[in-house]
Amino acid sequence: MSPYARRRRCRGTIIIFFLVMVSILTTSLLTTMALTSGVGTQMASLTLKRDQAYYAAEAGIQNGFWVLQNNNNWRAAANAPFVRTIGNAAFSLSAVGDWNSPILLTSVGTVSDSAATTCSWS
Repeated sequence: MSPYARRRRCRGTIIIFFLVMVSILTTSLLTTMALTSGVGTQMASLTLKRDQAYYAAEAGIQNGFWVLQNNNNWRAAANAPFVRTIGNAAFSLSAVGDWNSPILLTSVGTVSDSAATTCSWS
């Protein structure tokens, strides 16, 4: 076989090799982008639920202020808290204290059993 025939038979293999490498790199890039965008969406969802739980707990503290302004004798023990639902969030409020000490309001906000946060005020 002459060198000219061998060179002619190998012609085009570099182009095929280059196209295979480009397709492998493109596939790996797209896979990486798909995986990282899913994580970002999950993190945003968890952040939203955490914020909703915080605002539900804040709503519980505000509810406790309102109830205490209307009825100064009202108390909700820690073992039997006042529970209320707001949309898909809920809070449980306890008000502990007597006439000789400040009243401690503690509210725990939850969102669909996956996020919870606590706010206290005395």
